[in-house]
Amino acid sequence: MKNLLFGLLTIVGLAVSLHSCREEIELNGDFKETAVVYALLDVSEHTHLMKITRAFIGPGNAYEFAQIPDSSYFPHLEGTVTELNNGIPTGVSWNLIDTTVTNKDPNGAFYAPEQKLYYFNGTLNQNYEYRLDLNINNGQFTVTSTTELVRILSEDISGKTQPYKFVDNSNETRASNVHITGTQNAHKLEVNLHVEFTEWIGSTPSVKSFTYRAGTADCEENSSKLFALSGNTFMNNIVAACTDDPLITKRTFNSITTLFTGASEDLAEYISVNKPSTDLTQNKPSFTNLEASGDYRAVGIFTSRSTKSVYKAFIDSTLLANLRVIDKKTTRYLCQNLGMLFCSDHPGDQSAADNAWNCN
Repeated sequence: MKNLLFGLLTIVGLAVSLHSCREEIELNGDFKETAVVYALLDVSEHTHLMKITRAFIGPGNAYEFAQIPDSSYFPHLEGTVTELNNGIPTGVSWNLIDTTVTNKDPNGAFYAPEQKLYYFNGTLNQNYEYRLDLNINNGQFTVTSTTELVRILSEDISGKTQPYKFVDNSNETRASNVHITGTQNAHKLEVNLHVEFTEWIGSTPSVKSFTYRAGTADCEENSSKLFALSGNTFMNNIVAACTDDPLITKRTFNSITTLFTGASEDLAEYISVNKPSTDLTQNKPSFTNLEASGDYRAVGIFTSRSTKSVYKAFIDSTLLANLRVIDKKTTRYLCQNLGMLFCSDHPGDQSAADNAWNCN
């Protein structure tokens, strides 16, 4: 649920269109009620969150309106998500439930930290489609959209069948690869590494972490994609994440969790359209896959992504010396060359030849 909320809030934005048929712009002249929807379904999640608000306009200071929660919510909203098999309902559907969260950044223009979100709990089938139906203000207007799901990605990564190798035979940093062997029906991919290590002050541990953002790339359906992870960037991220505390006596490596995300065609298009414009005229197209009834409007997106995580500890629970998340050369470099008090407690690094950098 946390991953989904994080992924949802990172794409939330509001595009405001102004229209005038005279030199003097009348902001209040022809305003139409507008629904603003942001929802990402994920087959790997059980709780599915979405943000549904309304655009507002009126006389006075818009920033003052933005601080009033009621300005951004419809007085009455009912919604359902229905499962479809080739467009035909399977008999499975869920009603949306509203909830209040308190983690919104207070530095924005809108009210914070509380905000209303809608959700449903359910297991999704990656081979089916899902339809969103919103009934707004007791039938004043409706909003609908349908999306297929991004299927679970297939991957072959260093650290799954073999360790990440960020150092070569010359003791220089090198790239290590992540290979997405099956992109499924994704049109954009993202790979991140969540890295954890422990800082020790005597026998007192403190876990630290950072995320190495390996990159985002467009892709074709049912193809493969290779991501090259810079060893130099990996080491620099470790140094930046270390605490500047002279009392620290040693650091030990904990784990790497590799995170894969695949975006639907609609989501890839939405991201592309909402990139900053490089055109001096600032002309930008708009994109939404939502439909509103009558003369009403809807903006935003109802679509899907697929997330997958692969966790691998520095010391495997089986304690087999040949199972590692980073190879021995990378471990030695981390301990001997980085200058950050790292040592290795891996059972494969405890021989007499390794005494200069193991934790014994």
